Amino acid sequence: MKLFRRINWKAFSNLETIEEKSFWIVAPTVALVGMIGLTTSGSYESMIPMIAAALSCFILPILLMIFVSKKKNYHSAYPLLCIFTGAVATPVTFIFGGGFLSSMPLFCVVTAGITGLCYSKRWRFLSVFSCLATNTLAFLYVYFNGSPFPLKGSEMLNNSKEIWPVYNDMFLGYYLASLALFISVHFVINDIRRYSLNQETLQQYFDKEKRKEILNKALGGNISSESNHKKAVILFADISNFTTITENMPSTLISKFLNEFFSTAGKYIHSTGGIIDKYIGDCVMAYWFDDANGNCVLNAVESMLNMKLDLLKKAESIYQEYGTELNYSVGIAYGDVIFGDIGSDTMHDYTVIGDAVNTASRIESFAVSGEMLISDSAAKMVKGAVILESVEADHFFKGKNKPIDLYRIVGLASQKQEFAFQEREPYEYTVSVCGCRGSFPVSGLRFSEYGGETSCYVVKKDDYAVIIDCGTGLKNAVSLLDGCKNIDILLTHVHYDHILGFLMSKFPAQTKVRIFGQFDKWDVQSNTLDEFMEHPYWPVELSYTEKVSIKLGEKIPLDKEMTAAFYPSDHPDDACVIQLMCKDKKVVFLADCENAERLEPGLADNAELVFFDGMFDDGDAIDHTGWGHGTWQAGLRFTDGKNIKKMVITHHNPELGDHSLMLRETQARHEKSNVSFAKTGDVFMI
Repeated sequence: MKLFRRINWKAFSNLETIEEKSFWIVAPTVALVGMIGLTTSGSYESMIPMIAAALSCFILPILLMIFVSKKKNYHSAYPLLCIFTGAVATPVTFIFGGGFLSSMPLFCVVTAGITGLCYSKRWRFLSVFSCLATNTLAFLYVYFNGSPFPLKGSEMLNNSKEIWPVYNDMFLGYYLASLALFISVHFVINDIRRYSLNQETLQQYFDKEKRKEILNKALGGNISSESNHKKAVILFADISNFTTITENMPSTLISKFLNEFFSTAGKYIHSTGGIIDKYIGDCVMAYWFDDANGNCVLNAVESMLNMKLDLLKKAESIYQEYGTELNYSVGIAYGDVIFGDIGSDTMHDYTVIGDAVNTASRIESFAVSGEMLISDSAAKMVKGAVILESVEADHFFKGKNKPIDLYRIVGLASQKQEFAFQEREPYEYTVSVCGCRGSFPVSGLRFSEYGGETSCYVVKKDDYAVIIDCGTGLKNAVSLLDGCKNIDILLTHVHYDHILGFLMSKFPAQTKVRIFGQFDKWDVQSNTLDEFMEHPYWPVELSYTEKVSIKLGEKIPLDKEMTAAFYPSDHPDDACVIQLMCKDKKVVFLADCENAERLEPGLADNAELVFFDGMFDDGDAIDHTGWGHGTWQAGLRFTDGKNIKKMVITHHNPELGDHSLMLRETQARHEKSNVSFAKTGDVFMI
């Protein structure tokens, strides 16, 4: 009973291939034949080979059935069963069993059947011809020489010359019948094997319904030439800048790069019930027919959002392998389509055509890299379920008489996360990371998790905001500054990565903006900030109300019960670090600092939040001595004995993608749980 419980009987109902079905028919049959051989064999010493053969035919199939139920390895187990039974057990029984009395007729039939059923390409030649050769040799031996042992149950205990020809005739008849069955089954199963392979091949090129129609035609039917009208959502997804990025790429790598995209797209399109219509160069076209629930558009959107998340996770490895990123654009439209068999007598295409197809293609060509756009008709069907942004202006596409309203897909409404500041009564101040990259900004999929904008942090309470540095992250701060009447900007230094955001600054109207920094040192040779945005370098002047030169170590009273103090740093060009007090809560910005031990003693003691320059690690810092940047390991050491509540490693190396930073953060958090790596969009409450 334990043996039967170990077999996975439920797997029988899920059998798919001919090989699987054949195994579970043949293996029990062989075991049954072996059992019959055991029960009909005598106890004569001459019957020992016969008993051994029958015993092996009984035990081996049972062992293989247990093996297959656990490993599902039919490609090895089934041919092994065929070869053993046909090439070993049957010839042994032929010779030592004395002919076809006992269980030999059943053995002969089973041998012919199972050798023909063994259709696996890798094993077929060996199994078929080894069985045929050994059976023929066994037949010739017994036919011309007789069995070396007497027949079980025979009254004649020797192979008498007078009666042996009678048995030879029986022997020859059985053999010819088995040979005929062997050949016929072999060719029939070979055809079945080809049909099965055709199905597997077609499955890679066509969806289920198309495959059925094509196979019906191959079997004598016809594909319906009548067109069918349905409503469907059409999707085009195209790799961005494919020609440019593959211009110098080896052809083998181009093929692999394409398959990376197509396999990922196919995975999520099929998982949501979509059908891939065709691949057009580096573009995939797919469609979802409208269903009773009207979820076809949502399914299409979900497939692309899931695909985006998947590619984001693999962005670093893709970049390392191909030397480029895998960006793509998407166009989605909904409407009436015609689908069916379209083409000439010599060339057919089972496809969908219609206005929705043309519209989706036009929308995709309009979308920029990384953008997913959807038509207004499709947007109406996912209203409330998908977060959409309206794309400004009217869009006239070629062949369209009326403009089309477009919407940009942001995400699923169910996944939207908002910070409800008003519900967090114990917290008065928010500290937002708007940019945390060092030296220069970067962009691309592999920088999307931690962000590519340079240093910028916003501390806000009510209608007042303090901005620490104005790198390119300042553009992310604009939405946080709405409603602010007063804004104070605190600059640690004026290296480009900390002031580039001024080039795109657009502060709210009627807002008082003050800029604090060591202008008495920075403006010795030139009016640093103003010259930075003067002609011919930049056509727009810097807009601010007041520029305040600070003194190191001096506390500066700000609004909303905040005070700021600047302290010297060892970063080149008179850089400094900032200590910000929000009432009794201390927030410290060690923006660019190579040797934290040289900082003002007690600067970060008992701090609520510390931002620490961790651009390098201890391994590569030795090659960057004098650059003025620290390591993330130094940040961990800096927390020792200072009672820092939260340490945030920032100023990330622009050469490091998300995967590398994630590995560093995992290691850092393993050592100290109060440490994290800054990400653009992080918000801390104090």
